[in-house]
Amino acid sequence: DRDYSPQTSAATLAPLIATWAPDARAVVGMSLGGLTTIALIGEAPELVRHAVIVDVTPSVSQRLEAMSSQQRGTTQIAAAGDRRFTDLDEMVDLIAAMSPQRSRASVRRGVLANSRPVDGGFEWRYDDLSGLGDFAPLWEQVDSARVPLDLIRGSASSFVSDDDAVEFQTRAADVRVHDVEGAGHSVQSDRPVELAAILRGILDRA
Repeated sequence: DRDYSPQTSAATLAPLIATWAPDARAVVGMSLGGLTTIALIGEAPELVRHAVIVDVTPSVSQRLEAMSSQQRGTTQIAAAGDRRFTDLDEMVDLIAAMSPQRSRASVRRGVLANSRPVDGGFEWRYDDLSGLGDFAPLWEQVDSARVPLDLIRGSASSFVSDDDAVEFQTRAADVRVHDVEGAGHSVQSDRPVELAAILRGILDRA
């Protein structure tokens, strides 16, 4: 049904986590995965001992409305009309232009992981997204969270404003905010080593 709403995704993931990782020290989610992690706190709080949210808050719907294509970066390619390309280099060129923080080698690895051959060319293997409306109601889950939360954001990203970070800290009972210098929205792609260090520190405390 292509329903990728955080609430539907959280309900889908809960039994999987209960089966495969019932004792996980933390649930980590980036972007839509971060919103899903927030929804999971309400869906199955017993499975979330510590929530790590990467570069997103429930206010992202409002942020997206005001963002330019350049600020949205590679997130806009999932909604792009033409998803077919003649070769991989054409795709790498496109993503490299959208991701100035990343090396071309890193971009190429990402393109290889997120594309597939089709009819003599290549296309993105992203599904069409639906079920993505206003995420603001998820603030209620942040309000009610009784577990530690960490918000990690890229310093060069427009997806989480300073006001959003302050609101996150104001609403949550136990929260830490981390800024990753030089990272855009895709923190794990732009600054993977720095992100890994932050996650290790979080897990050491969990």
